[in-house]
Amino acid sequence: MPSLLTRFWRHFDWILHAIEYGLLAWCGLMYLRDIGFCERQAVVAYIIVLIFAGIVGGLNELWQAQMPNRLASWADEAANLIGAVISIGLFHWLVK
Repeated sequence: MPSLLTRFWRHFDWILHAIEYGLLAWCGLMYLRDIGFCERQAVVAYIIVLIFAGIVGGLNELWQAQMPNRLASWADEAANLIGAVISIGLFHWLVK
């Protein structure tokens, strides 16, 4: 049975993944806005940023699977994508 600390860390780790990839998505959207792409094709920009965050997150999980004492996790990848989606939504609501 997992300890209380292990269960707490698992949820905290997912939050950190969501924040990390949310920031990655935000930075990507700010770049696309600065070059004028978001104004012309906002939905395409959102999809590009979401795919980019998913690819980077997936590659990160594959890399972790090769490291000793580390595991790849679908839950972490889901947290990455959830963070990116939340960030895209906030960007659309606050900046666009």
